[in-house]
Amino acid sequence: MRFPARLEAAVTSGVLATLFLVALLSEYLEKLVKLPSGWENAMIFLALLSIVRLLGTIIKIDQDMQLLIRQSGVKAIEKYETYEDFYHDLSQALKAAKRSLDLTHIRPEPPSSFRLGAAYFDSIEAWCEKNPAGSVRRIISLENQAMQQWGQELLVVMQRHPNFRARACDRRATFPMINMAIVDERVVFLAITADSAERTSGIRINDERIAAYFLEYYNNIWSKSRGPR
Repeated sequence: MRFPARLEAAVTSGVLATLFLVALLSEYLEKLVKLPSGWENAMIFLALLSIVRLLGTIIKIDQDMQLLIRQSGVKAIEKYETYEDFYHDLSQALKAAKRSLDLTHIRPEPPSSFRLGAAYFDSIEAWCEKNPAGSVRRIISLENQAMQQWGQELLVVMQRHPNFRARACDRRATFPMINMAIVDERVVFLAITADSAERTSGIRINDERIAAYFLEYYNNIWSKSRGPR
């Protein structure tokens, strides 16, 4: 069994510290009391036994934690094969969000073209009302008349809710984009855009460290976008 590097270093340090302590005190102990020959070996053995027992406890705790994670069903990365499952979990994450939603919708179809995803888009404004101290940012593209009309609708939402902001990025490429939703700067949903909304699949990333990378990328796009008009 291969132990983690930190655990090996901690055990090694404990053994060395014990041996050093025994060597340091041996001269003084022998002057204070008469100790039998080879008493150091017994002390070293007891110290090593204590460390091994401690190590066994740590391993047991680690095994219990791994079992708990497996039983809870939490995964660092989850894959969605269907459009319905993706937007169902995204909607649930949105309802549980407390601080921020950073969203993109860079594609030629407005939310009105989404059959099941429409409920998710409609719930954004409700979230703004429920969480007035929270923040919603949305980046869209204005590559056709339908998206430009939606951009006008977002301007109205911005007037109703000070905590909602939207910007439009310049997009001239013909290939689809990977859209994202970053929830509370901790969870990332990636929509793998297909040739139609109903064929869109997705990925969920439950890792705050990875989410920080996507947030930095999002901020970069945001800084290079402008308000819809």
